[in-house]
Amino acid sequence: MEELYSTQEEADTRLLLHAIHASQNHSRVIIRYDDTDVMILLIYYCSLGQLSEEVFMHAGHSGKNVTNERYVPIHTIAEKLTEDVCSIIPAVHALSGCDTNSSLHGLGKWTVYNVITKTAKDMEGLVHYEDRDEFLVSARRFVLLLHGKNAKCQASLDDLRYHLATTTDKPANQLPPSEDAFEQHVLRAQYQVQIWNQSIYQNLKWQVL
Repeated sequence: MEELYSTQEEADTRLLLHAIHASQNHSRVIIRYDDTDVMILLIYYCSLGQLSEEVFMHAGHSGKNVTNERYVPIHTIAEKLTEDVCSIIPAVHALSGCDTNSSLHGLGKWTVYNVITKTAKDMEGLVHYEDRDEFLVSARRFVLLLHGKNAKCQASLDDLRYHLATTTDKPANQLPPSEDAFEQHVLRAQYQVQIWNQSIYQNLKWQVL
């Protein structure tokens, strides 16, 4: 099938290309995979209407005495999330930790979910992954919000680091990253999001960020 020949190197993105192709002729698609990155991509592309009406991720495994298999209803999750949340979910996932980028110490996915469901409209710059400056500004705002309401008054992560270091007894590994370190973190996330957003293409269309 020539339409599925691809230069995509990662199984995660090649899987999306195949799922989108299968969705053209099937009202239900089941993806046998157990990976958070893939689940995020399925939610994102499902919200864009690129996948079937019903999309399930078959995750977990079955043993001799215990079965942990489950079918995650991706289409239901995408319907419950707002359009604003779905539009930034790839960038948010890459920034908060994915297969190719480090996580933020002490800030789990549940904290991330609580923040983006309330403030997604304030982080529209994460949709524009091709714009380095706009993406960085929204990414900084996102991390400041992750550190709580008191972080909102801080102009930068350096200011927040200083504030926490001088007013709390938090150890160094629990402080937010410096601005220089965070910029490199954002560039890695931005690069990954660019790849994810090309999952629908057979051949990657690179752009210098």
